[in-house]
Amino acid sequence: MELPFSQACENNKDPILQVLKTAFSDCTRALEVGSGTGQHAVYFASQLPNIHWQASDQKEYLPGVTARIKQEGVADQPLPVEFNVFADAPEGTFNALFTANTCHIMP
Repeated sequence: MELPFSQACENNKDPILQVLKTAFSDCTRALEVGSGTGQHAVYFASQLPNIHWQASDQKEYLPGVTARIKQEGVADQPLPVEFNVFADAPEGTFNALFTANTCHIMP
């Protein structure tokens, strides 16, 4: 499977990481809403090893995110979970929430 790709994710991952290093400094479990291509999920999981990074997205996007985590993810990085923001939140306890490049496409 060819991995999905977003140039926007590549362009903004380092500036976002600099903010997350401070904003998430006391966090241990982050839920990423709308993981899309999975690029941010694998990058932030590798750069923020103190955080258990849980990717999530709508069902139709899970194959691409799953493939990227399996190919590029860090050891023990969980596979993405299905999550529609208009439904119940995924199971688990999280003390951080991250989303990027999503709000402008949500109804």
